[in-house]
This record gives sequence, structure tokens and C-alpha cells, in this order.
Amino acid sequence: MGEMNLYRQDVFLINRLNSRYVCGRWDPTLRSGMIWLALCIVGAVSVFMLLMGLFAYSGGVSEILLAILPKQTIYADVTYGRAYPCGRSHRSTCHMITYAYLVNGHTYTREDGATAAIYNRAMDEERIQITYAQGFPQVAHVGPAGLQTDTFIFLVPAFSLAATILIPVWMILGEFAQLRHYRRQGTLIYGEITEVGGEQKSKRKTKSKPTRKSGGFQLTVYFTFRSPKGKTIKGNATRSRNDLKQKPLPEEGTPCAVLYMSDKDYLLL
Repeated sequence: MGEMNLYRQDVFLINRLNSRYVCGRWDPTLRSGMIWLALCIVGAVSVFMLLMGLFAYSGGVSEILLAILPKQTIYADVTYGRAYPCGRSHRSTCHMITYAYLVNGHTYTREDGATAAIYNRAMDEERIQITYAQGFPQVAHVGPAGLQTDTFIFLVPAFSLAATILIPVWMILGEFAQLRHYRRQGTLIYGEITEVGGEQKSKRKTKSKPTRKSGGFQLTVYFTFRSPKGKTIKGNATRSRNDLKQKPLPEEGTPCAVLYMSDKDYLLL
């Protein structure tokens, strides 16, 4: 055991992301997973952008601006209204109102959706109450000040999808940042495995899913190495390794790699 600078092929890595750093090449089993992850991220980002586009098209951006900017409520002249079949199988009726309003000598025209009651009253009275943003009078909506929550229907799936994308990506980036820190500041030392344990985790039962499904395969590695000062250090690390679920686990004495910062700060690769 000791500090080494040459690539080695006989080292067991609990984290396969370190294969290029320790072995000089990427672990072949990572390629398909990385390609699949990249495709999932591209697909999810595309869907997220589509949802955000629908959100903007539905007036969501205007609602955000009206929520944060000073606003003024006035009455506008109704210039046109239309009712048309919409919804699934065209069984519902949607209503759109075109209105014009004067601010600082300039006439602005907008078209917004409205409920049947607001639409009928506006068509009868030929005017409608609107709220516009002071400083940006082209931003307006039908009705008094306050959020129109129906325009935020696209935010729920959009932000849910964003969280689904960002949380795993954030975890992966955090792991890469940690590895980069250890590689820059630490010393690469080779040790050996003293014991290995594998446990198949099971997901909890729920009322909707009473059966227990198989979870990830958790691998725990106990290891020892000698510090640059000659002190023998023992440690352990646990990581999900589903690829080893049906395969032989490394035996006692198998070489392992450690990035050493201090006797209490080190990372099993």
C-alpha cells in the first residue's frame, strides 16, 4: 500500500465515475447509462420548455408582472367578443373578449378569456373592468387586481418536471464538485478491502401499493490504507450498486483507491 501515480486496472471502485481517474478509461458499463441519462434530460427539458411556452401563451407572464408591479383598475371598451366550442370533444364553450383602453393618450387593445357570466355582462354593457400594470400598460387582464390562478395550470406540471430534472442533476453535479475538490487537494493512495456487505433494499408498502417492490442494491465496503505519515486508517463507504446485485462481490484483499486529505477526511473512490 502507498501513494501511486500510475493507472491501475486491478482496483475495485465503489463509484464507477472514478474509473477514468484511477484506471485511465471509463467503465464500459457506464456508457449506456450516461447515454440514457442524457436522452432523458434532453427530453425532459424539451417538455419543460413546451410547458413554459404554453404558460407564457396562456398569460402566465402577464399575471406575474401584474402581481409584482404597481397596477391600476379601470373600465375598457369591449370591441369584440366570441364564443366557441372548446375542451375535450368540444363539449365546453370558451369565451374571448377583445377590449380597448386609453392610458396616457395611447390606446391599447388586448384579447382575454372570460367566464360566461363576465362575457355576457360585458357584451351587454359594452365595457369591462380590467387591471393594467402602471409603467407597462400593455400588460393587463380582465377583472380586478389579483392573480387569475387558472393561467397557472401549466406551472404545476412544469415545476414538477423541473424538480424531477434538477434534483438528480444537482446531486450529480454536487458529486462531481466533491470529486474535483478531493482530486485537487487530496493524495491518491491505494489500500485494500477488508470486508464487503451487500443488502437489497425494499420500498415501503403504501395503501395504493400494498406489495413491497425491490429497491436498490446497497454495497458497503470496509477498507484500510496507510496514510502518508505511515498511520493505518480504517474506514467504510456505502453506495447503491445495482449492477452488482447478481454478481460476485470483491473479496478481502482486493485493492481499492482512496483520495486522502487528512486522517479524518478521505474519500473511497
